[in-house]
Amino acid sequence: MKKPQSDIEIALIRLTVILTFLGLLMCLSTTLPDYFYRQLIQSPYTSFLKQLLAAGIGFVLLLIAKAQSPQFYKKFAITFYILNILLLLFVLFLPSSVANEYNQMVRRSIPLFGFTFQPSELAKVSIVFFIARLLSNRKTPVRTKELFKWLGLMMIPSVLIIIEPNFSAAALLFIIGSVALFYGGIPIWQYFICIFPILGSGALIVLISGQGSRILSRFSNFLGIFTHGGGDQYQLENSLRTIAQGRYFGNGFLKSTQKFQNLPFNSTDFVFSVICEEFGNIMAVCIVILFFLLFVTSNRYLSRQKTILVQYWLQDSDHIFFYKLCFMSALPLDWSLPQGFHCLLSA
Repeated sequence: MKKPQSDIEIALIRLTVILTFLGLLMCLSTTLPDYFYRQLIQSPYTSFLKQLLAAGIGFVLLLIAKAQSPQFYKKFAITFYILNILLLLFVLFLPSSVANEYNQMVRRSIPLFGFTFQPSELAKVSIVFFIARLLSNRKTPVRTKELFKWLGLMMIPSVLIIIEPNFSAAALLFIIGSVALFYGGIPIWQYFICIFPILGSGALIVLISGQGSRILSRFSNFLGIFTHGGGDQYQLENSLRTIAQGRYFGNGFLKSTQKFQNLPFNSTDFVFSVICEEFGNIMAVCIVILFFLLFVTSNRYLSRQKTILVQYWLQDSDHIFFYKLCFMSALPLDWSLPQGFHCLLSA
């Protein structure tokens, strides 16, 4: 007899479906301008249909993954980690026509059947499986020598991602791995004893690869935001302007004007600003609340799991979501700065 789903599982499914639906709506809205500015796109709905298909494929893969036992993932966790390292190496040798602000060629994606696949995203999952696999077998405290080796293995994918270059994804990956270690019972003093030599070697590799000046420049620009006229504020100012135009109730779905070449990266980094402009800041707050409800519900589901390996997976996956929410995507810095509220009130 099939076991009935619990209320927490039903809540997780509903929250996921709602947020996926909202994400698809914003994908449709923010990618429509690409039709007017990119000659290779034959339909204004091309990107939306790709994301819709990707969501369907993701749902099917979710059902397949759900059908596997925890022992299956435990068995192949190390293999999964090694495969991901090979993919991160492979992507560095692919040709690229995209350059960043320092004229460095950006190699992050692998073309696959009309889609683009980023190994750096897979790395966040593989590191969760890998750390959970290591910790679930422990019956004695982790020795400093072992922890040093584990941190070194975490640094390998992080350095490869920085070389792509994608500093934010590399930092997120290392933070997630560190949280996994803390959750597994690693004392903070032992962690800091090992972390400084690891970070030092990683920094040396980054400098050799030529990414050091770009990373330092990004930190300088970030700190300059908090001073008058300091740093590179082009993206911040346009994002604040987009948020301010939405006021409290928004201009209406598909009625954003800033996304037409005024807001950089409107379908990725600054999609939240478009949400504020079209749906208003009140709706934006509601979306953030939905994300935090998903986070809290996931933690409640975690507390009911009896298998140690599954607990590590869920806890680490939860933190992947949490850090992406707060620091990378859904809640950008510009929305939380005092200037953001000032622009909202004075627009």
